[in-house]
Amino acid sequence: MMKRLLDRLGWAIAGALALAVVLLAAKAAQGGPLDPPGPPGSTMRTLADLLPAWHQNLSSNGCGSPRWTCVFSNNAVLDNETGLVWEKTPLWNGTDTWSSAQTLCTSDPAGGKYGWRLPTAAELLTLKDANTLDLVSGNPFSGVVGHAFWSATNAPEDPGRARYIIFAQFASNEQTAPKTQSNIAGMWCVRGGAGDGIEPRDNLGARAQALPANDSGDPCNSTRFTCVFSGAAVLDHETGLVWQRDPTVNSPGFWGGAIGVCYSLTLAGKTGWRPATIAELMSLLDVSVVAPAVSLPTGHPFANLSSATTYWSTTPVNPDSPTEAYSVVFKSPSSGFPGGAYIYTKTGASLPAWCVRGSE
Repeated sequence: MMKRLLDRLGWAIAGALALAVVLLAAKAAQGGPLDPPGPPGSTMRTLADLLPAWHQNLSSNGCGSPRWTCVFSNNAVLDNETGLVWEKTPLWNGTDTWSSAQTLCTSDPAGGKYGWRLPTAAELLTLKDANTLDLVSGNPFSGVVGHAFWSATNAPEDPGRARYIIFAQFASNEQTAPKTQSNIAGMWCVRGGAGDGIEPRDNLGARAQALPANDSGDPCNSTRFTCVFSGAAVLDHETGLVWQRDPTVNSPGFWGGAIGVCYSLTLAGKTGWRPATIAELMSLLDVSVVAPAVSLPTGHPFANLSSATTYWSTTPVNPDSPTEAYSVVFKSPSSGFPGGAYIYTKTGASLPAWCVRGSE
């Protein structure tokens, strides 16, 4: 009997604690802070600071409407519902395989910006109308309706197949095809979001801005770049990522050994560094700056980038056959051309990595 009473008392206490947690959560949802105020530099946020991504239903009526903002000289579209930035006109080519679609997005300088990637199936589906299964009405895109687009998402239980999304009225939401199949889908490239390892930092979504790097006369204190950690690293305000200021100190090597340098790096007393993805490296590339100059934004604060300008990324060319990886060349071998993405076998080139800190 006593044990039964104690058991009931324990359940009652547990229930009271659970109710207290619910009430506290409800109070936070009313607009109060999610956490007590933190010390200076704290990452704690209130509800007002949270991103709009994935929880709004905004009216759609072209660029300048609550949902859509055209950015990058009208070559891309920010979706204010999700914080993702899409090519305004997809780089559509239905003859390409899944792997070539990924490569084309990586090397696409839409709106003068690199750092694009193939979207996930879930991201593509945010652009479909739930009733007609067509592209959401009132959108500012062109060249989408009637086409199918590869996603970066594998088919369930079959990594040799990928999902693709069809934007045609009353067409099924998604289908799958072998990644080696051509003449099935094209590519519609996206920027920002969690799919490429970059965390959105503002209510306009990640990377929907084109911030100047030479507007102050001080490379370390421009609108785009701020030198941090006693000048040993650089914060890029476009992406929220913190970069090693001088990557040329990293030892070159084959892919595995070179990227391992970043995981063991201690810089300005800080650990937690990692090698960058292809999209992250490409976000630093400025297509308007051509060789023999280094294709970084004019006025950048990075050090010693004059000759050793090719860096491994962590991104394999094809996850199903991961013998090759992407790298980024920031100085083209040919004068008059910008840098770009290159492919090397992981044991076929000796290159350094460029270490970064931030959301992965």
